[in-house]
Amino acid sequence: MKSLEEKRAHYKFIKATCYATCVIYIFLHLIYLIFSIISKTHILTWLNVVSIVIYALFPLLIKKGKYYLYALLCGNEFLIFMSVSTVLSGFETGYFLCIVGIGIVSFFTTYFTKTRNIKNSIIWNGLSLAICLGLFLYCSFNKPYYALDKWVVVTLFTIHLFVVFTFIVAYLLLILDYATKLEERIIRESRIDRLTQIHNRNALYTYIESIEDKTDYALAIFDIDDFKKFNDTYGHIVGDFVLREVARVAINNQRTIDFKNGSYKLGGGVVDDPTDMPYFVKQYYDYYKTDRGYHKRSLNSNGGWNITASTSLLNTRLFTYISEIRSAVLLVHGENAHSKYFSESVFKLLKGNNKELYIVKDANHCDLYDGGREHNKIPFDKIEKFIKDNI
Repeated sequence: MKSLEEKRAHYKFIKATCYATCVIYIFLHLIYLIFSIISKTHILTWLNVVSIVIYALFPLLIKKGKYYLYALLCGNEFLIFMSVSTVLSGFETGYFLCIVGIGIVSFFTTYFTKTRNIKNSIIWNGLSLAICLGLFLYCSFNKPYYALDKWVVVTLFTIHLFVVFTFIVAYLLLILDYATKLEERIIRESRIDRLTQIHNRNALYTYIESIEDKTDYALAIFDIDDFKKFNDTYGHIVGDFVLREVARVAINNQRTIDFKNGSYKLGGGVVDDPTDMPYFVKQYYDYYKTDRGYHKRSLNSNGGWNITASTSLLNTRLFTYISEIRSAVLLVHGENAHSKYFSESVFKLLKGNNKELYIVKDANHCDLYDGGREHNKIPFDKIEKFIKDNI
């Protein structure tokens, strides 16, 4: 189920697409108008003027949220205009190609509006096919009303070919982008329990599968005594409250213990002997346990961080609004870093041509702390250039 914020984003996306389509159609009709004036095809000139006026009024429908009506009127206008233009100027001008291309728009409209009736799109595409065949047969046995110069015919066909391919690719990219985001949301929500808002079994399995070395991990499991009796006695609404409270207490229990003891229990820093450890632990050892990064007050060099549970933070959707960042962003990561996928994943969510992911060759996670053993892993030149180019 979509949240209110997601519904707003959905309709904002539809509205932006409708406005963009309206502008594109007006621009296209302006091009047609220029050609009709040059070639002195008076009927087409007036048709284009009428179409431009119609599209200039369509934003009133979009503003009122009448997206399906807008799409219906827009499609019919386009279909009528392209059919009449084909009869008047000939099949070779390629107006019929736009009728073929608009078929994919009908499926786009069906999916992103409330109706979602696939039958309408099938009927529309069947009608479009019938019209294209009818125009082909008509033009095969009849001369066009206007005899256009060869250069006009070739130019119009080229424009239509370019426009149709661009339309198809653009709409497919929109659908692909939306489907990708939808899939990510479904996966994300499938790993969070809606009642307690903590990670569920799916998230646990995913996390376990991502661990390379599974020999040094433990799993704690606990049960709620007599929960069924409590549920039967007080009802499921109160039972749900109990589940939420147990989850909250489990998350924050260590904080209470730390407060009572007056100290914070530490989870332990980097191991003293990394011989049999995964490669990323050895990288940490090479930094935190050697002269490169050791300090007597360093958490990783000594006792480690507090073991206070951070489940509430882990459940936070950290990158919900990351696509709205307009400022320039440079992500720098080591080629051999175990955490490289962090930057790769974040980069896919960023929007704009002022975002860049730079991978440092032969560098690991810790090499970007101090430049590595040779002090040559931090790409200062790249960082300086990026700042000068974008800030």
